[in-house]
Amino acid sequence: MLLRVRVSSFLAGFGLASAAAFWQLRNDINTSSQFLAVQAQEARDTLERRVAALEAAMLPRQPAPAAAPADTGVSSIDELAEVLSAASAIEAE
Repeated sequence: MLLRVRVSSFLAGFGLASAAAFWQLRNDINTSSQFLAVQAQEARDTLERRVAALEAAMLPRQPAPAAAPADTGVSSIDELAEVLSAASAIEAE
């Protein structure tokens, strides 16, 4: 009888301690995942700002695209590209 009381008391205490440890571990994991999510968002925002600054710095250096004349009779973009490349080849000569 005395052994049964001791074993049941031990198991009740062990179960309660396990539940408390599980709850603490769950809270630690939630806190850590929230912290990592905030860090990832900050890194993403920083990267987006850097890319935007780089694009803004590079855009003025790119040559302006040549405007296609309205009366060329070109019906598709591929034909327009061929006409423009032919014109640039003629200018290069």
